[in-house]
Amino acid sequence: MSDPVSYKIRISQRARHVSLRMSMGRGLEVVVPRAYDLRKVPAILESKRSWIETVKQRFDKLPRPEPVEMRPREIALAALSKVWRVEYVQTKRRGMVVRELETNRLLLSGNVESELACRRALRKWLMRKANEMLLPWLHRVSEEVSLPFVKGVVRLQRSRWGSCSRHKTISLNAKLLFLSSELVRYLFIHELCHTIQMNHSLRFWALVETKEPNCKSLDKQMSKAMGLVPGWV
Repeated sequence: MSDPVSYKIRISQRARHVSLRMSMGRGLEVVVPRAYDLRKVPAILESKRSWIETVKQRFDKLPRPEPVEMRPREIALAALSKVWRVEYVQTKRRGMVVRELETNRLLLSGNVESELACRRALRKWLMRKANEMLLPWLHRVSEEVSLPFVKGVVRLQRSRWGSCSRHKTISLNAKLLFLSSELVRYLFIHELCHTIQMNHSLRFWALVETKEPNCKSLDKQMSKAMGLVPGWV
């Protein structure tokens, strides 16, 4: 009898079919649609065992990544051209408090011995910063390029930098703060153009180019930009 396969299940609102994803950090992840019968998962994994073992062997030959620093001593937000020095103070407080001090300092107080608690607190701070800075910025760019939208929201997404719904709601990834201001502005324009063209057709790219002539070069940079985001995020 084969050894059981270790995996995690992620329920996705967007998924229409079951998919398998393997990464060195997360291992095997099974993405399933909402209301999917999870009893079917073991049989799917057994049918894909050969692929799973092949990918595992490939990962075993790769060098192990450096441990991720969950308590960074410095946070640089390139989009804002600012760097914060992070300080940690252990207290008896149950929750974690993040305060911005003068001279670009962040003070975390609470159970700072917990890397998970520190990471969660910093991610919440990042979300607040993103809502504070990205949405007004998006409105300014929208006016500059004459492409209105209905609503803007900020999320902390794994891989997508942004999206635009058919109702003209633009979703922005808080991780954009780690990118240069030039790349952030390009992402805004890209999504704003989707309010006119809900696809990546030739018409869409022609529209983007009228708003940002350097779009091809910037788009290539965006494809590699996730490497600029620190591991704790």
